[in-house]
Parts: sequence; structure tokens; C-alpha cells
Amino acid sequence: MKDIPDESIDLIVTDPPFGCNATLKGDYDDSEDFIKTKIPSWLSEMFRVLKENGHVYIYVPTNYIDNWLPIFKKHFKFNNILVCINMKKGVKHPNKFRNNYQMILFGSKGRAKDFNVVDWILTSDSWFHDKRNKKPSRYIYEYPSFIPPYHKATVEESVGHPDEKNIKLIENLIRISSDGGDLILDPFIGSGTTMVACKELNRRGIGIEISPEYCEIARKRLANLPEGLDKFGVMK
Repeated sequence: MKDIPDESIDLIVTDPPFGCNATLKGDYDDSEDFIKTKIPSWLSEMFRVLKENGHVYIYVPTNYIDNWLPIFKKHFKFNNILVCINMKKGVKHPNKFRNNYQMILFGSKGRAKDFNVVDWILTSDSWFHDKRNKKPSRYIYEYPSFIPPYHKATVEESVGHPDEKNIKLIENLIRISSDGGDLILDPFIGSGTTMVACKELNRRGIGIEISPEYCEIARKRLANLPEGLDKFGVMK
């Protein structure tokens, strides 16, 4: 991120390493202690490159949110925590609730700009057919912090990443928080889902990935798009 100019990014959407000691492919340390040392510099750089009033979405782990939230609030205006269901159900424990949902920190640099109006969250059938509803619409435009389960956080079958995010959910975040031609940053692209979403929505993208294996997966996915890699940067 140090090579990215100040206030040049319109939107940040990212899923960083969680620090939960996951055994994943990649050349990085996923221990809690190591990730805690990196969070301040990561968030500081994200703040630096983001434009004033721009939005930021950061996927964070349930059990380690206290490592992220206080530092997030030091840099960004904290607006909410989004919650969505994971496709994967999580590990069963006899005395614990499952971590079968995903938390996403939502904030902004300064005052958040207004959302775009996007067909995303469905109106319930009961309200759609209610006689009191004088202007029935199939979609609502007051977006809930609990995202309905038909927009899950992860996918069931991945392209090579064990925690691949659902492109449809990321597309909706991009649609409500940016415009065509905007520059989107994902500093931890994994298999490249955010960059593929940018292409589908006519946005430009910068993606950064430390793992050579995941970087190659992302490059191949982008190279197979009609515009190839021309609109995107994937930096190792």
C-alpha cells in the first residue's frame, strides 16, 4: 500500500488475515500475536489512501474483533457492524454457539457519503402484498445491518481458497458505495474475488496479495475476463 498515492482510492473492501492460527496455504503468519502487530499499520495505510468521505468494509473475525475495533475507531468513523451468514456452518462444540456468521466493519473517512440506490434487499412478501403498502416495491432501500441469508458471506465451492468470499455480496457493497469508473482497493485479495467484482461492475481495481499461490489464482481469474488484466493491478 505504500506505493499508492494519498487519497486516491474511492472504496476499500477487504478480507485480511484474521490472526486465528488458521492453517492455510500462503507465506504469512496467521498467529494472533503477529496479526495484532500489523493491524495498526494496515489501518493507517488504508486511511491514508482512502478519499475523504469514502467507505471502507473490513471482514473481521468474531473471536478477535476486539483486536480490530478499537484501532479501527482511531482512524475511521465507525458506522456499523454488518452481519451475514457463512455458507460453511462452523465447527460444532458441546458448550459453544457456532461461529457460522461473518462480521464486517463498516466505516468511512470523515462523514460517510450517501449510499447509491441499489436493488439488493428484497421486500418481504407479507409487506409487499399488505394493503397498507401504497407503493409496493420488490426491493427496500434502507439497508439492514443484518444481511438476509440469501446473501451469504462465503461460497460453498471455491476456486482454490479455503475461505473464498461470495462475489454477489461484495458486488452489492461495491454498488452501494461507489460509482462506475471508481478505483477500488483490496489489500488482501486472496483468490481475487473483489477484483472480479470490480470488472463486472465497471470499476477499476488494485489488489495486493502476499501468497504467490493465491496471487497466481487471482491473475488467472482476471486474465480470463474479457478485458484481461488491463484494468487491474495485482501486486505481490
